Amino acid sequence: MFNPCYTQLKLDIQDFTIKYDYGTFIDTLISLGQTELENQIIADGYGIEFMKASPAYTPGLLVGTNSFQLPDDYLLMIYIALTNQLPSPIVSLSNTSGSLAAGTYYYRVTAINAYGETLGSAEESITTGASSGVILNWPAITGATGYKVYGRATNNELLIASTIANTYTDSGSITPTGLIPILNTTGKKRYTQADRNPSKQFGDLNGDYIDRENKGTPDIFTRIGNTLYLNRYADIDYAIDFRYYKKAVTLSDASPTNDWTDKSNYKALLYSCLVEAIPYLGDDPRTKTWLAMRDQALSSIKAVNARERVSGRKVNWSSPNIFISGKW
Repeated sequence: MFNPCYTQLKLDIQDFTIKYDYGTFIDTLISLGQTELENQIIADGYGIEFMKASPAYTPGLLVGTNSFQLPDDYLLMIYIALTNQLPSPIVSLSNTSGSLAAGTYYYRVTAINAYGETLGSAEESITTGASSGVILNWPAITGATGYKVYGRATNNELLIASTIANTYTDSGSITPTGLIPILNTTGKKRYTQADRNPSKQFGDLNGDYIDRENKGTPDIFTRIGNTLYLNRYADIDYAIDFRYYKKAVTLSDASPTNDWTDKSNYKALLYSCLVEAIPYLGDDPRTKTWLAMRDQALSSIKAVNARERVSGRKVNWSSPNIFISGKW
């Protein structure tokens, strides 16, 4: 069956590079091109409106710690602030027997206390066979009086059960009903939004600048690799009010479309892939043309971005606070 996005992209790349036999390497070119396009968008500070935001959730920062791992699909920060709320649980899934049909199921878990309920955990998925169930496990949350389990459709998990344990088995016998919260209501204080590291004054992350003994509320962050470091060790357990832009799903036979394959962005993706192919083509005279076509496609995205950032007659926008490749 012909696919108008992924298959068309492969055909177009082959057409532009017809005398070169890439074989399976063409999939690598597509992946490299997508990464190159995302890096260009971030570095130039525009095109953010075409990114997909993560679901809102609140990971935890435990007392005595000053860092946490960013999700695998993290691309760019939207905002981060600390609160005295409960953090969202961290959930793991495994298979068991039950009455669920074969398929892929998605789950999120919230924690509750006397004040209210947290946002859902980061979405987790599992693929089952016929007559299956799913076991959910999560570490206990300090201060939580119970938990609620939501599933089974992606980005549309509905309430399955409430429990005081930090494990639950979804056997498939319950029909989900009830929406997952859109606000964390388990605490009453939200601290000032954390700012990016403003200079090299962040210092030695192993302790020279960050005083392990004099703990406090962190208010500055910096990203190193896939870890977000904060400028103080936490004096209490915090929830992190945190949202980010997600990396687009890499195109493949299993995922034939993503956020870059609509009409407005297809050329940007195509020519980014061709730019990534340049080192393998030798002295190809089309190099400058491909670079120009990619930049033209990015300019179109930039124009849309400028319109999205303002209302009224005056166009006045600035790039978001971003951190990439060790520089701001």
